[in-house]
Amino acid sequence: MIDIKREISKRPRSYLAGLLIAISFVAALLITSAANHTVLVWASTNHISAGDTLDSTNLREIRVLLPENSNKYITTRSSIAGYTSTRSVEAGELIAVSGVTRAPAGSDARYLPIRVARNDLPIDVLRGSYVDIYALPIRDSSGNFAPVRQVAHSVLVDNVDGKSRDLGGEIGVVVLIGKSSVLAVMESLVNSRIVMVRSAL
Repeated sequence: MIDIKREISKRPRSYLAGLLIAISFVAALLITSAANHTVLVWASTNHISAGDTLDSTNLREIRVLLPENSNKYITTRSSIAGYTSTRSVEAGELIAVSGVTRAPAGSDARYLPIRVARNDLPIDVLRGSYVDIYALPIRDSSGNFAPVRQVAHSVLVDNVDGKSRDLGGEIGVVVLIGKSSVLAVMESLVNSRIVMVRSAL
């Protein structure tokens, strides 16, 4: 029967070299396995604010290991140039699927200013937020109310007048919507109270 301790004591360097080779081989296998799970995703090159347009100046490709939640981030197989960020993103941060949206095409997009009563605009609505716009009709001559109508769904807020908000009166809000929706929203401003409801995303 071979005495293992005695054999190792006779040739310690040989056994140590063999052990190091085995460790290196295992490490190489682990690195190769990890590399097979890496994916190319989009990341920010600098700070991106909510409402900013994504393009080559603020995006870069980065290879990362995402074995379980890769579907939460946007791979470079998808082009997101021209999309709008819906949240603040720090430099080097991965771009999440839930953090971008496709704004109306440039030729179709319109910036529409709307004045909203202080209590009809959630206090956390900021540039980059998404809101639904509702029209609450004012009582007519017979004392009746027309039905409440949703006049726009999930529109991007481009700007909120912070000064008017601080003064406590009506707040100026600029939303980015498609050309085809402008008339419907403006018609709703007549004899109606406008209420904006913030999207949870």
